[in-house]
Amino acid sequence: MGTVRILLCSIAGALLVLLAMPLAAQGEADVFDMAPVDGRRVALVIGNSNYNQGSSWAALDNAADDARYMADTLSDPARGDAQFETVLLTDATLEQTLAALRRFAETAENADIALVYYAGHGFQHGGENYIAPVDAPGRISDDAIAQHYVSMTEMIAAAYTRGLTIFVLDACRTPGAVVTVRRDGSAITPPPFGAVDAPDAVILYATASGNGAYDAAPPGAPLSPFATAMARAVSQPGLDIPYVFNAVHQTVRLATEIFEPDQPAQRPVFTGSYSRRFFFIPPDMEDFVPTETAAVEVAEAGSAPVVQRGASDAEILGITDRELATIDENNLVGRIFARHTMPSLRALADGGNPVAMSMLGYLLSYDQPPAEGDFSGERLAEAQRWLERGAATGHPAPQLEYGHFLIVHGTEENRPQAIELVERSADQGFAKAQSYLYSAIQRGLVPGRTAPESIGLLREASERGHGWASYALLFESEPFEPHLARLQALAEAGDVEGHSWLCRASERAYIAARGIVIDNAFDHCLAAANGNYTDAQAITAARYAEGRGVAANAERAHFWARLAEGAHYLDPVFRPRVEAILAED
Repeated sequence: MGTVRILLCSIAGALLVLLAMPLAAQGEADVFDMAPVDGRRVALVIGNSNYNQGSSWAALDNAADDARYMADTLSDPARGDAQFETVLLTDATLEQTLAALRRFAETAENADIALVYYAGHGFQHGGENYIAPVDAPGRISDDAIAQHYVSMTEMIAAAYTRGLTIFVLDACRTPGAVVTVRRDGSAITPPPFGAVDAPDAVILYATASGNGAYDAAPPGAPLSPFATAMARAVSQPGLDIPYVFNAVHQTVRLATEIFEPDQPAQRPVFTGSYSRRFFFIPPDMEDFVPTETAAVEVAEAGSAPVVQRGASDAEILGITDRELATIDENNLVGRIFARHTMPSLRALADGGNPVAMSMLGYLLSYDQPPAEGDFSGERLAEAQRWLERGAATGHPAPQLEYGHFLIVHGTEENRPQAIELVERSADQGFAKAQSYLYSAIQRGLVPGRTAPESIGLLREASERGHGWASYALLFESEPFEPHLARLQALAEAGDVEGHSWLCRASERAYIAARGIVIDNAFDHCLAAANGNYTDAQAITAARYAEGRGVAANAERAHFWARLAEGAHYLDPVFRPRVEAILAED
C-alpha cells in the first residue's frame, strides 16, 4: 500500500491505522474536490553552456543542448492540447534573460500551467538564489549582485499563473565560482544553489543541496542524465505529477550509478503541493508517440531491463519480488516507469501479468474519492476490473491491492471480502499484507483473530524485509536487537526504507528510553531525505540546524526545511521544527 494512502503511525502499538480512508489524513483529501488542472500551457526553457571567458564560470557541455531537447519535447505538436507554448533561450545574457522574463510574465498571467526549466550555473547569496547569465562577472561586490545576476524571485514572479506553476531547476552542476567582495574588502565564495521559496508551485531540483549534478554522464553524452530522464517522464501518458518526478528520481539514480561507479549517484528531489492533479500527457492519450523532432525515444530511454528466461512477474516489470513485497506502491511506480511506459505496462497486463494488473489498478484508483460502494466511475470501474482479474490469478500483490481497494471504496458489505483477500495475500508470506493484516487485527476488524496472533504476522513481515514491520517491533517486542539489525541490514543494502525507519527511530523518545541507540543516525536521515522521504527531510533540517550528528550548516538546514515544508504530507509532529528553521531567515 502506498504511503500516500496509509498513515504509518507509531503511537503505542505503532499501528498501520487509517484502513478506512484512501489518503493519509494530513491534507491529501482535498484532491478529491478538484479536477485535474488543465488548459493553456506555457514554458520558458533556459540553458546556459558557454560562459564568457573571465567570468570564472566553467563551460557546461550539455546545458544548452538539454534546454533545446526539453523545448522540443514540450512544444511537440504531437502532444495536441497538452503542448506547451515554449520560449527557448540558450547562452542568454542578462539583458536577454530579463527581457524574456518580462514577456513570459505577460504570457503566464493568461495561462493555466506555467513551467520554467533552467539548466546552468547558480548560487545562493543573502538568502536569495541567483541564476548566472553567460555574461555574468566572476568577481563582484555584494551590492552589485542583483545588477548582474537574475534572482529566483524575479523568475517566480514572472511564472505566476492562475493554475499550476512548475519549476525544474538544474543549477547545481558545479560549486559556485562567483566571488563576492564585502564592503570591508574581504571576499567569499557563496554556497551552491539552495531551496526556493515559491508558494503554490511544484519544484523539481536536479540534485539535493551539497550534491553535484552530472553534466555529461557518461563522458561525451549529448545530454545530461537529468534532462534525458525529465524529457522521458513528461512524455508518459496518464502519470500524475508526483509520479512523473518520482520516475525522474529513479531514472537518474539508476543512470548515474551505472555511469559513475566511483561517484555518488545523483538523486533529484522535489517538493510542492499536489492538491491538484496534473498530467503532462493525459490518460486519454495513452497511444501518444512523440514526433521525431521531439527526439524523445520513450520506448528506449531508461535502460529497459533485459528479462531473463524464467523471470517472475515482478522482474518482468523491472523490480524484484522482494521489492514488490516490501516497498510502497508510490515508490514502486517510479522504479517501474524508469524502465517502462504506460502502454508497455498495459500490454503486460493485457498479456496476463498480475503485477502489471495490480499496478494499473493502483494508478487508476489512488487519486479517486471513496465511492461508497459505487464503482461506476470510469477510472474506478477500470481499476476494479484490473484488480479483480489480478486477484483471481492468486498472486498476492493484486490480492492485497484489491482488498485495500474494497476497504477504501466499498461499503461494510465489502469488508469480509476485502479482509479475506488480505488474508490470502498474507498467507503467501507477502510482507506488506502481513503488516496490513496486523493492523486490521489490532483494530478489531478481523473476527476471530487476536492481537497476540498479529504480533507473529509482524515478526514474519520483518523477517521478510518489510522495514515498517521492523520499526514497529522496536516498540512491540523484546528483544529489540533482531529488529534493529534487520533495519540496519536494509540500509546497508541501499534500501531507502531501512534508512527512513532508522531515521524515524532515532527521533523517538520512547525508543531512546528503551536503551536503543541508532548509530550514524544523521547518515540514515540524509539518505532517506535524498530519497524524497518528507519526514526524513524535516529531521535532516533539524539536525543541520542544531548540529546533531553533523556540523551545523544553516544553508542546508534551510534547504531541507523548505523541501519538507512544501510537502503537504509532512507529519504534524515535525512541522513546528521546520517552521522555526525557516523563521530564522
